[in-house]
Amino acid sequence: MDMGIYLSPWDAHSPLYHVDREADYNAYYLAQLKEILSNPAYGNEGKFAEVWMDGARGEGAQKVNYEFEKWFETIHELQGDCLIFSTEGTSIRWIGNERGYAGDPLWQKVNPDKLGTEAELDYLQHGDSSGTIFSIGKADVSIRPGWFYHEEQDPKSLEELVEIYFHSVGRGTPLLLNITPNKAGLFDAKDIERLYEFAAYCNELYKEDLALGAEVSGPALSEDFACYHLTDGLETRSWASDVGLPIQLELDLGFPKTFDVIELREDLKLGQRIAAFNVQVEVDGVWQEFGTGFTVGHNRLLRGPLVEAQKVRVMITESQDLPVLTKISLYKTPSLSKTEVVQGLAFAEKSLAVAKGETLHFRIERSESSFSLEAKISIQLGTGVHGVAY
Repeated sequence: MDMGIYLSPWDAHSPLYHVDREADYNAYYLAQLKEILSNPAYGNEGKFAEVWMDGARGEGAQKVNYEFEKWFETIHELQGDCLIFSTEGTSIRWIGNERGYAGDPLWQKVNPDKLGTEAELDYLQHGDSSGTIFSIGKADVSIRPGWFYHEEQDPKSLEELVEIYFHSVGRGTPLLLNITPNKAGLFDAKDIERLYEFAAYCNELYKEDLALGAEVSGPALSEDFACYHLTDGLETRSWASDVGLPIQLELDLGFPKTFDVIELREDLKLGQRIAAFNVQVEVDGVWQEFGTGFTVGHNRLLRGPLVEAQKVRVMITESQDLPVLTKISLYKTPSLSKTEVVQGLAFAEKSLAVAKGETLHFRIERSESSFSLEAKISIQLGTGVHGVAY
């Protein structure tokens, strides 16, 4: 298993962390990096796949200036092509929220001069269509309300995890799902059960590619970039076209099939290019809208209505250069358990006052029942989660 390390630039316990001792603190942090990254006993036999440094500062903390460039040089010197997550122009960037949701459009490139600890959250979430460096937006979220273990908390529901998945991986970016150990240093049984459910859902989703082997018609750059490469199951081969936009590709599945997800993939070795597309399906002889999207990137999952159709059209309407796709797939999402929708809810209290760091309990009453429901909003110090409401 590849390993990464999180070493926060903000060490709240160090007496060196002060604006008057910036040089000493930066040297102290650099020494920690060297100690960890140069020791073959750490990582996976001395190898780290990623160093995560979020540029964090707690509320009211000294605004110590970090010597990122020197730190980055040390990481590459000791760990070669190790990925770096930071607030600067590195190979991985924060997606701009802790919900695990990426933006649409989502460009995996940015302009370094728009990054830093004061970067606009919207910029981080969407990237930059005219960006000058490649930087992957990583979507991070915890399986629980906060980043640390609290016995009274429950993991997110399967439905919530599925939504997060389609809004992160489904928009072409990695999902970092935090699983926090309990006081015994183990994963909680509830979290493990939810992870197995989540894995089962994903396995079922990808179990059958309903477009595999489908006939594809449309313009192609050459035989080396022919349309059939999109559904032959070999992602080492690509389709491309140099005709004017919009470009239409039509899939014939051979017979009607039921699906509600289409997957598109670009060849990122040639850069991220597609900026907008739409999908149509033929139902009872009539073409109707299935869905629209913006960027594609490594992997794009577009959900639409559950339809039964034999023919599908993919229309590329905007692209920065010749569009290049490695794959078009169709899937049917697994069914999720239907949760009961409770009507007639009302807060028992008209207003609430929450002290910082305090967990507040309040009552919600439902009109059709004499039983009360309990919910909570927790504001946890040091977690980056400023309010989580259920």
